[in-house]
Amino acid sequence: MKTNVQTLCKGNMIFFFVAFGLCLCVGQSHAQSNSKQDKLLKRTLVFTFKTTSADSIRLVDNACIELSKISVVKAFEWGVVKSGDEAKQLKHIYVFSYASEKDIEAYEKSPQHDKLVKVATPVIEAVHAFDYWVK
Repeated sequence: MKTNVQTLCKGNMIFFFVAFGLCLCVGQSHAQSNSKQDKLLKRTLVFTFKTTSADSIRLVDNACIELSKISVVKAFEWGVVKSGDEAKQLKHIYVFSYASEKDIEAYEKSPQHDKLVKVATPVIEAVHAFDYWVK
């Protein structure tokens, strides 16, 4: 009788360790896939405005805000440069976050992007764009 109980206990222990090992592997795989999904691709745009009216600049800001509402944009923020030599010219910074490079392609093909280009082109002196993965 002891041998059957010992065999049963050993069998249960082996099953437990195999099941535990599988859970660890699945958990690690899930954590790795989530960490890739949690990485964001950022596009930072710095617009230097010509001397223009506040209404024209507001149209550009509003076009960026509308563009930020499309589904591929995961996060958005913007502001006005207030420090250093850069503050001598009117510059606005817009930061869009995406999950993938394909999302940026969809962003660039959207009607909202076309509208931004249309309203910004006459009032923008320079545009600097930076794409980077957040680490």
